[in-house]
Amino acid sequence: MGKGILIFVMASTLSLATLYLARTEQDLASVQTESDYQEKVLARQTAQSAFSIVIAKVRAAFESESFAFTDQSYGGALYDIGAVRAEDGSVTVIAVGKYGRHSFEIIGSMTMQGQEINETMNVDGSGTEFEFKKDAVISGIDASGQTEASAVLVSDPETLEDLGGEENHIEGSMVLGESSTLMSAIESAILTYPDKLEYSALGPNDTKQNIGSPSSPEIVVVNGDVTLDRGFEGYGILYVDGDLTINNGAMWYGIVFVTGDDSGLELKKDSYIEGALFLDGIEEVEMKKDTRIQYNSAALEMLGYFLATIDSEGQTEVIRQVANTSYKDGQEMGNAYIDDSVTEARNLLN
Repeated sequence: MGKGILIFVMASTLSLATLYLARTEQDLASVQTESDYQEKVLARQTAQSAFSIVIAKVRAAFESESFAFTDQSYGGALYDIGAVRAEDGSVTVIAVGKYGRHSFEIIGSMTMQGQEINETMNVDGSGTEFEFKKDAVISGIDASGQTEASAVLVSDPETLEDLGGEENHIEGSMVLGESSTLMSAIESAILTYPDKLEYSALGPNDTKQNIGSPSSPEIVVVNGDVTLDRGFEGYGILYVDGDLTINNGAMWYGIVFVTGDDSGLELKKDSYIEGALFLDGIEEVEMKKDTRIQYNSAALEMLGYFLATIDSEGQTEVIRQVANTSYKDGQEMGNAYIDDSVTEARNLLN
């Protein structure tokens, strides 16, 4: 009897031990599965954060060359990022998050579609007075012959009425609309451009030599009055917070932006602007004998490197994810998509 009970107890103990061991192994497997899942999730989250980082880097310097950064620390994880510029101007970006035995890769493409400048002269603000004399012309007929733009875009009806009384001096349509969005975006891009030339004023003696060239245009910011005279030629962008006078055959090829309280623009004696003109709240515009403000698409195309920096107010940013791939111990776990851009982006990080 006693021996039978002992055997029964021993058998029960062995069964419990076996059951406990099985549960322990099951719990261990469950822990390992949970740990594996957590590593996978953290790798994916790191990749998503890294993707945002690489997009921000490209956005800040869209025209920059290809780049790659590897094994960057992100909490307890690591990430790799890179960007490759394509011939069509788009950028392929790659971000890889790494945690434990897992990694997660996101590859995408990024393009910038700029809001086009379709007017010769943008006028923002009320109270600007216009005076035209002797064959002075604002023309929306493209000097390059590629397209035709509106001659004038104004945001204030009274300004439109003032211009309407000067029909002999306008070539092309006059449009009533809101110009402040594009105008503010362009102004912001000019003032934050890292390689701009800055002056407190520019007079005839300061501009005896030309500024910029068609192949090397300049961004010029002047916080004061400007006078361009005696056959001067400027190429690029001229931003003036003050009075601008262009005289005696002088010209600016590109974008001219004039702003400032009580400021004015005066063109005299065969002087002209080719490209586009922005007037922000200035007091007076006076155009005299044989002066011209002419739309020129080639002048704007010359500034493509600058227009690509315009912020989201004047720019549409397109980001497309083309591949999301999960890896474990370096082995692909699925969701791969491969084309030439993906291969090039991956090679950038190797």
